[in-house]
Amino acid sequence: MDKQDIYSILNQVAAGTVSVEDAVLQFKMQPFQDLGYAKIDSHRAIRQGIAEVIYGAGKTPEQIIGIITAMLG
Repeated sequence: MDKQDIYSILNQVAAGTVSVEDAVLQFKMQPFQDLGYAKIDSHRAIRQGIAEVIYGAGKTPEQIIGIITAMLG
């Protein structure tokens, strides 16, 4: 979730297309996704202003692909 996602949710609430309760649920989504071999910080861009990066040292190509897939999902 990034700043644009937050604005989108808030605009939907303002337009009445999303309830406040549904918006709160979207905001409460887990900020971290644990893949077992990596933890993805999906709220980093909100807190730090810089998106999450992949530290690939010691990871297999398959693990990096898994991280990319999770980040895009």
